[in-house]
Amino acid sequence: MSTWVTIQTFTFPSEAYTAKAKLESCGIDAFLKDEMTTQVINIYSNAIGGVKLQVEQVFVEEARKILIEGGFMEGKETPTTKRTIEVLDIEAYPDKTKCPFCQSDNIDTIVHPNILVILFYFILGVIFPIFKSWNRCYDCYREWKYKKLKKKIS
Repeated sequence: MSTWVTIQTFTFPSEAYTAKAKLESCGIDAFLKDEMTTQVINIYSNAIGGVKLQVEQVFVEEARKILIEGGFMEGKETPTTKRTIEVLDIEAYPDKTKCPFCQSDNIDTIVHPNILVILFYFILGVIFPIFKSWNRCYDCYREWKYKKLKKKIS
């Protein structure tokens, strides 16, 4: 008798079905636990721990590798646990439309409100445009912002 191991949990059954189809297309049998409960009463999803994607114990490592490559799981190589925003000299990088690290054009500017925006909103009821912004590359997962750096005189 084989042992089934949960390798990933999903909030929505549709996400779990897609991951299951990916594994089955690669020749790994998969099973969804608690998917009917979340389909009938979807607010129970978090209470029961979500929809559990299970595979046989002998296929755990291979299934994880397939799900990481397919984007269904985060692997150890994605730096989402610790964010570091690098500061680059604005004069050293003339082309702002490409990533300065991998030269990809798959970048985006991330804009977040500063704490002062929230403070002004609650005190005065007015939103002042005080935002923090930086750039993110979706190919190499690095984040940076441009700043005019002072040059050291030697």
